[in-house]
Amino acid sequence: MRNKCLDGMKAIAACMVIFIHIDLPGQTGVFIEALSRFAVPFFFMISGYFCYYNGKDASDKIPGKIFHIVKLMIFAMAFYFIWEISKRLVTGENLYRWIREVTDRQNIMRLLLYNSTSPLRGHLWFLPALIYCYMLDYLIERFHLRKIAFLCIPVLLGGLLWRGYFSSFFGYSYRIMEYRNWLFTGMSFYLLGQMFHEYLYWFRRKIGYITLILIMTVGIGMTIWECSQFGAKEIYVGSILICISIFLLTVLWGTRIRMPEVLTAVGAKLAFPVYLFHLAVGDMMRVLAVAGNFEDNLAYLWIRPFAVCVFTIVMIALVYRGCSFWKKYDIVGILFRQFGLWRKGSPL
Repeated sequence: MRNKCLDGMKAIAACMVIFIHIDLPGQTGVFIEALSRFAVPFFFMISGYFCYYNGKDASDKIPGKIFHIVKLMIFAMAFYFIWEISKRLVTGENLYRWIREVTDRQNIMRLLLYNSTSPLRGHLWFLPALIYCYMLDYLIERFHLRKIAFLCIPVLLGGLLWRGYFSSFFGYSYRIMEYRNWLFTGMSFYLLGQMFHEYLYWFRRKIGYITLILIMTVGIGMTIWECSQFGAKEIYVGSILICISIFLLTVLWGTRIRMPEVLTAVGAKLAFPVYLFHLAVGDMMRVLAVAGNFEDNLAYLWIRPFAVCVFTIVMIALVYRGCSFWKKYDIVGILFRQFGLWRKGSPL
């Protein structure tokens, strides 16, 4: 049976990503952004959880997943490349300088090593990072190293927290891409998802519903306290507690949690497109705000992330509906089938 609670949480996590990139004003916005930091690790955990194969050869499934994400990455990067060019043509910015920056050798190396997509759009780093996670998981499965990989989880999480959190207390500084990448952020939570799947029944016996609620509450309180004490971070100790507790709640006790139908529908079909396109919708909203001279209006700043969330979902849903309509009334396809030029299973 499909876990509708997990679908609902995917929708919520996608909306939380929007609150990271399009924040609310004031200290409230800072706290909401901090609490939203669990969202991207949550998606890595889902990817690992659904890439667990008990007694099956990884070569049956993982290459197909890699190919699927590669296609999505090519589409996403092509979309935002055209989008950014269009923006600069409208605003009159130096297009040549931007293209040189995007195609600079150093930036390409950062993409390959750290999955950094900042010169184009920073949030796209998730896609190459996920590809690397699948590739490494393929090797782990082929050489039967799953147990050893699970032992690496605390090491990877420790490296993530050191680079992204604790190092600043000791005068060290790491660039964001040196910990927000496929290894420290990606594989640590990806492997956590797989480990939870393998030991699912053990966790169900040992950890109760109320315990997970308490862990999540502690995580929320810790995140707010950490943010107020140490400022904005890419990751918090509380973020890890929130992520793990919410994930286990949804996979272990999801039947006890009722999700609104709209959330489950969005999570099942639209969570990734929302993650992908929300910045483009934010750009359009910013243009309208500037044109209407209300970009600094406090009411607009409070409404903006919620409006981006709603408009993104509505626009994607309309595109999906349009695609379904044209698939149903595909005149070219009907003619091909009518004259015997297309049959079931044909590449056409």
